[in-house]
Order: sequence, then C-alpha cells, then structure tokens
Amino acid sequence: MSNHVNIMLHVDQDEALSWDVDEVSRRYHRLHNGTLLPQKYVRVMN
Repeated sequence: MSNHVNIMLHVDQDEALSWDVDEVSRRYHRLHNGTLLPQKYVRVMN
C-alpha cells in the first residue's frame, strides 16, 4: 500500500503523564486544526 506512511516515535512516558488536559489540547492543536469548538477552547486558554 503506497497511500500511507508509518511513523515510529518515542514517547517520554514520565513527561506525557505530567501533562494536564489543557497541555494535551495545546499540543494536539499545534499538529491538527481540530473543529471549531476545540479551537475556541484553546484560544481562551492562551
């Protein structure tokens, strides 16, 4: 199948477990646009 990419990455479990919900949301929205409601939530947090 040539229509996808596999990415291998390392997750620092201790760092990831230290994130609160707001930090997870901020980091997610750095990579993805998301829908309108989460975008507004992230804007309010910042």
